[in-house]
Amino acid sequence: MSATFQTVLKDGRNVSITIRNALREDLDDLWANFNQVVQERCYIPVITQITSEYERTSWFYNHEEEKNIIIVADFEGKVVGQCVIEHSTWEACYVGELGILIKKEFRHAKPSIGRKLMTSSIEEARKKNFEKICLAVFSTNKNAIKLYEDMGFIKVGMRKKQYRINGQYYDEVLMDYFFD
Repeated sequence: MSATFQTVLKDGRNVSITIRNALREDLDDLWANFNQVVQERCYIPVITQITSEYERTSWFYNHEEEKNIIIVADFEGKVVGQCVIEHSTWEACYVGELGILIKKEFRHAKPSIGRKLMTSSIEEARKKNFEKICLAVFSTNKNAIKLYEDMGFIKVGMRKKQYRINGQYYDEVLMDYFFD
């Protein structure tokens, strides 16, 4: 799976982005992006950056073995965004958990890199017979919530004060997408 599109970044640059499946060679970029979001301390409930080569590599191979979905946005050979849909580990489960992140300087592009990543990931999930995709997002992340709603996710709940980062509490919004 590979598709290329043109987008305009927030700084006005017109760039070409390729949406494709992740490769082993993308690991450094995947984890650099993840660690950048960790440093921002406002989007994901992780405080410590992932630096262990074992942890980074085993994460990728576990995803391959479980046939999970990892779709990336590639700009000039570098991963600038990623979307993962993981199978639930329970045998009777037909649900995937979605996680997405975009490198800071590539957010708010028009058209949206996040939307392109999610569209491709959801299509891959459909092909792999998922019936539902779930996600959780901080209630303060209004841009992400709007994107998810635009993509067809519905709010199904909220966990009040679910996380505490640097002394600030974050509510977690739960959202679902059904393949109907």
